[in-house]
Amino acid sequence: MTLQVYLDESGHSADPNVRAFTLAGLRGADDQWTSFETRWAAMLKAHPRQPTELHMRHLYSRSRSSPYHGWSQSDRDLLAVSATKVITDSGMTIVGSRRHLPDDMAQRESIELDYFQAYQAAIHASVQGVPPDEKVHFIFAIHEEIGQEALKETHARILKAYHEYFRDQRPDTIDFARPRDVLALQAADLVAWELSREARAARDGTEIRPTLRELHKLRVIVYNS
Repeated sequence: MTLQVYLDESGHSADPNVRAFTLAGLRGADDQWTSFETRWAAMLKAHPRQPTELHMRHLYSRSRSSPYHGWSQSDRDLLAVSATKVITDSGMTIVGSRRHLPDDMAQRESIELDYFQAYQAAIHASVQGVPPDEKVHFIFAIHEEIGQEALKETHARILKAYHEYFRDQRPDTIDFARPRDVLALQAADLVAWELSREARAARDGTEIRPTLRELHKLRVIVYNS
């Protein structure tokens, strides 16, 4: 059996306001993903605003260029809560990695090293608990500002290094897609966004979001560093 893992990232180590670089998403079997996609599409259609997709950074942005510009706070929260319920009802596993970043920018590692280490950790987390004779197929989110060929080359090096270091062949293949085209990547975006906000809440001593508490009802395999 091949498991599918959909992953997206949240946070950027070059941004002084960001406290964690998170790469996270969901792992599930084919039947789980089929059920999920049906429910996710129905959730979007049932929302009063009928959005075409979910993107958490834009959802809570006040920019006029946001596709959610003009939405009330209750409409925004309703979409996040409804999407979270679809995820928790799926019964899948949350997987990924989260690298906590120092406040002092001079103490942060290079973006390239941070990226490489986070992705290797996410791959390692994604295969935990998977029998040795099964395979895990990865689908990573790709965004407009990132060159797809460069991303493929980088990920191929990461996967090769993982195989050589861990002697583990469960991580099988890697594909890329845009979140607007793949519903599962929209869910991965929500998971990564919430986990990054959890790091901020821990730093600031504030309560975590109710939607994040809901996500923690699922099995969570996220490596922190």
